[in-house]
Amino acid sequence: MSEKYRVVIRNELNTTIDGYVEVVNKCTQSLVTIVFNDIKPATKQLFDSPQWYDGTLATQIIETTKDYMTDYQSFLNPSILDLLIENLLDKFLVTYLTALHRTSKLKMPAAADRIKADVALAYDFFASILGPNKSTEELEQQFEIIEMCHALLTASKNLVFLSFWSFAKVHGPNLTFVEGLMKSRDDLDRSAVNEVMESIKRKVEEGLADRMSIYFLSRTPR
Repeated sequence: MSEKYRVVIRNELNTTIDGYVEVVNKCTQSLVTIVFNDIKPATKQLFDSPQWYDGTLATQIIETTKDYMTDYQSFLNPSILDLLIENLLDKFLVTYLTALHRTSKLKMPAAADRIKADVALAYDFFASILGPNKSTEELEQQFEIIEMCHALLTASKNLVFLSFWSFAKVHGPNLTFVEGLMKSRDDLDRSAVNEVMESIKRKVEEGLADRMSIYFLSRTPR
């Protein structure tokens, strides 16, 4: 093939591939939207209803999602299916964490036990549909955010900071989110929440000051 046509064909091929990827992304996002529109009545009741505490909602969400995935797996190309599963997992985690942040009161320790059970159920489901390009280690890393939230919810008042520090090292301080979790715990009254958050904020400020000191010291001429 002459150089004259080689460049044109390469450009056209790249444009076609980019277009294919864009169409695939839009299609998989639409398929995920269909699933979550169906389970929206259940996800809206997460953390705030008796049906969540008895496990009904988690089972309903996972079983409905499983039914959709059975249909999707019958028709989708394996590479597209992998992308769909990735988008589905992201949407599940965002939906679950958003609902957790939105809740006003969690009945402890029952709520902590329910979250742990929800995570186990969801993890087993996603592990069962993993494509060949994704390992269970990667899946564990993605579920780690919920496990860190669980640690924040179950830590004693005096030890919350340790769980917070593990969370902050990976996801940043996110003080508004963390404060929302603390306020939702019915085993902590308002004064206890204030005490916890003041301690956390003080430690965050101290950590920032320490990092700035190290930064400026490293730039000081010797």
